[in-house]
Amino acid sequence: MIPPVHFLFFLSVFLFFILAGHFLVFDVLLSPDAFLRNLKSAVYSGDAEGVEQMLARASPHMRKQLETTRYFPFFLLTEMHGEQPLSHLTRVLWRALGEPNGDGGDLYHPLTAAYRHGQSDVADELIKCGLLGDVCGGGAAPFIFEVFSHRLRCADLEQLDPLVKLVVTRAEGRTCMRGHPHAVAYDKSDLKALFDRKHDASFVPSLRYIAGREEFRDTKLWSTPFQAPVPNHFPPREQLVMNPEAFEDFHEAYSYYFFGSPWSQKETFYFVNIVSLIGLVALAAWVSASFFP
Repeated sequence: MIPPVHFLFFLSVFLFFILAGHFLVFDVLLSPDAFLRNLKSAVYSGDAEGVEQMLARASPHMRKQLETTRYFPFFLLTEMHGEQPLSHLTRVLWRALGEPNGDGGDLYHPLTAAYRHGQSDVADELIKCGLLGDVCGGGAAPFIFEVFSHRLRCADLEQLDPLVKLVVTRAEGRTCMRGHPHAVAYDKSDLKALFDRKHDASFVPSLRYIAGREEFRDTKLWSTPFQAPVPNHFPPREQLVMNPEAFEDFHEAYSYYFFGSPWSQKETFYFVNIVSLIGLVALAAWVSASFFP
């Protein structure tokens, strides 16, 4: 019969390798960062089938996150080079994401980026799908035929499709923009309406992409364990919060509560395995000293 101490030692070794394998395979190789890199590569290479499979495996939360990052597939289309099958890829994205307008913000707005990057073919494809509607994607949201003027140069307006309106903010002072025949005030634009709908009080942004990561110490607000997340804020560490969307994942939650700041999955991987290895070495030394003097 195996002595209890030896059994515990071998069990610790077994659990160490199981834990290391879990973090390595599921949290490092298949982490969100790896997913984004692979998605970007697939879009750039025009691999429509690969993009479709990746988006099908992604969670709804992940697909929603993409709208506010430079990895938004429709935005990546505007950075493509070469002779990729643009039409098929556009339809795949339209079908898989169902939201060709992004979040209504200006940073990664696909149609604006297409003109800014000199990709008139991409702009034409987006407009074509916007006109065809169900033919391209079925359940996609209505396409907004607007672009942000402050993200464009005057020369870019030469490529602007007659159907597209130019959204002008109050700070826009260029005559070529303000005097454009299709100019529309930002406050009256469909893009602003979309942005307001998506970023109202119920909107839960991806904390991974929000700068600051400030704590929100109003305990009255967090008195309900199921309190919805507050944009750009974490709950105070002494407050129990049960809403899983308050954090990106379990690792982020416990690293925040135990160490004071969220750790990346790679940092968590190294920490857990280093601590486990130290524990195994200490246990091995104790077993050797106790049973093999």
